[in-house]
Amino acid sequence: MSQWTKKAIMECFSRQIETTPLDRITVKGIVAECGVTRNTFYYHFEDIFALAKEVLRERLEQITDTALNSGDWETFLALLARQVNQNTRSIRNLFRSSKSAEINRFMVEILNLALNHLFDHLAEGRKVKEEDRNLIITFYRHAITGFTAEWFNNHNGEDPAPLIARLSRLLQGGLRQAIIDAVER
Repeated sequence: MSQWTKKAIMECFSRQIETTPLDRITVKGIVAECGVTRNTFYYHFEDIFALAKEVLRERLEQITDTALNSGDWETFLALLARQVNQNTRSIRNLFRSSKSAEINRFMVEILNLALNHLFDHLAEGRKVKEEDRNLIITFYRHAITGFTAEWFNNHNGEDPAPLIARLSRLLQGGLRQAIIDAVER
């Protein structure tokens, strides 16, 4: 019952974030829509921002879990682009809030996990110095976040599939070559 209640609160939030900026979503509004008490809300979440992070974490984990099992950029980027396309208003309402810096940091943490896993998959047991590994992962994290931000701001509603296919080949080939170069030094 407790997990069901938590999911119901998360679904109410997901509906509200589609039309309401994060800073204007209230516990009062969530509990009224869900039909739960304030105590029930606070049993599951510290505040609205903790709820937002949990919803975001769950969505990003779904993307990364699926992509990490396939071990390629194209799956990861396609799933990410699909989520951005399907949730454009929600994402804008998250990032146009007073908590946008924290939300961005949280998304970077999740992306870091995905990149570390993909790095290990592509390194195929090669020994890479930790400083080189960190530099490569940081570079690709910035490439992905920068590209995603630009696409999000400039290509609303556009089908990202053709661009993702090209970008994934570039990123995967570049990451693989960066690993090979780091091993040879």
